[in-house]
Amino acid sequence: RKRKSLFVLFSMILPLAVFLPYLIHDSPGVFRNIFLYSSRKGVWGMGSILQWCYGYGRGHLLLQVLRWLVIKQLLYSKFIFLISLVILFTRPFLKKISLLEGVFMTFCLFFIVTPGFGVQYLSWLSYFAIIYSPILGIIYLALGELFLVRVYGYWGGWAPPYHADSRGLLFWPWQGFEAALGLILWAFIIFMFVKFLLDKY
Repeated sequence: RKRKSLFVLFSMILPLAVFLPYLIHDSPGVFRNIFLYSSRKGVWGMGSILQWCYGYGRGHLLLQVLRWLVIKQLLYSKFIFLISLVILFTRPFLKKISLLEGVFMTFCLFFIVTPGFGVQYLSWLSYFAIIYSPILGIIYLALGELFLVRVYGYWGGWAPPYHADSRGLLFWPWQGFEAALGLILWAFIIFMFVKFLLDKY
């Protein structure tokens, strides 16, 4: 307990020291960007699939249900997340998982079920994917890099990437090849997650 307490203490000191000037200068802004942050919905994973299904056929009962799921994605995400936790934490192999593997598993689960998404989130998984499997990690980095270059190119009207501006765009901020590439990346994260569970189990 002493070692864990010291770890928590020192892991909090550095971020607090770094962010202290911002907390003093603009505490409402820091609070807003941390606790009231909202990502885009319907642009990643299951949310984009539901959005696509609804966009290609209105009026049917099934599509009305899909529309409700798109609108209530937060409920859908919490439901699946809780089921996932129940399944995972009833498995004995969790006792064999290290801290780094646990973080990798958590980020994979987040990317699989999250209703909201921002392209910068993709960096969270990079380090842990490389640690888990260098080959799969490199494939993840390559797919993620291609996806980001294409999305920023789409936002910038295919001008140099630093001209990209995602403000004021429609609810669906990318489409066509970029949307398909995003689904491929999402499916690859599912593949890594399932392979990890099978390896551990």
